[in-house]
Amino acid sequence: MDGMAADERRAVTKDGFISSAVLKLLARRGEVSAVDAISPHFKLIALKGEGLKGASWAPGHKLQVQMRGLSFRTYTPIVWDSVNGSARFLAYAHGDSPAGKWMKDLRPGDGVTLFGPRRSMDMSFDGPVIVAGDETVFGPAAGLVAAGREVRCLFEVTDAGESRDVLAQIGVGDVRLVPREADDAHHAALAAMLTGMVDGRVTYVVAGKGATVQRLVRALRGEGVPAGRMRTKAYWLPGKTGID
Repeated sequence: MDGMAADERRAVTKDGFISSAVLKLLARRGEVSAVDAISPHFKLIALKGEGLKGASWAPGHKLQVQMRGLSFRTYTPIVWDSVNGSARFLAYAHGDSPAGKWMKDLRPGDGVTLFGPRRSMDMSFDGPVIVAGDETVFGPAAGLVAAGREVRCLFEVTDAGESRDVLAQIGVGDVRLVPREADDAHHAALAAMLTGMVDGRVTYVVAGKGATVQRLVRALRGEGVPAGRMRTKAYWLPGKTGID
């Protein structure tokens, strides 16, 4: 059981849209309690409300947030307090995207409609973790750190200075960053760095851009890392929405 009821599965389409009839029955509603612009492209968003109480949440679970109409975008909470009804997640703006526009206009006191939380990647494993991916995986990494896990990170990023500062602000300190290059020319270096970190005690969480996930998974397989020690998820593909 992945925490998602049959009605919820039918409600969410491949394009990230949810039917209004089911939305009324299953959505949570909350309020924005804080919006902290911690860098030019990242905001730390805090939510509160009765609708957040009683949720079943663990690091790695995802939350879908309504942007406009019936379109939702997916985030991974860093923390979720189901007793007091509060949550916090990191939002990253991909240029002039619907999520970027939503982030720009968001203010404390705004009401929000939420779907979830529910499982995205299964983090119910023991031992140290290596998280690899891009800016969209900062939140999941911070969630694991906040849960007391031993976490090392490797990320491809657009701005290494901004990314390092953001990661420090959300508590992620053990990190290596590889600047993006045109046509994914940096992938070879990224894969080499990851294989250099291979450790038989580690579980690997690899997520973010689809092409990057594929490249890094191939590298890990080439080093003999078994599938049972990998958790993978393509969060996004260029030009596509509703991937996760």
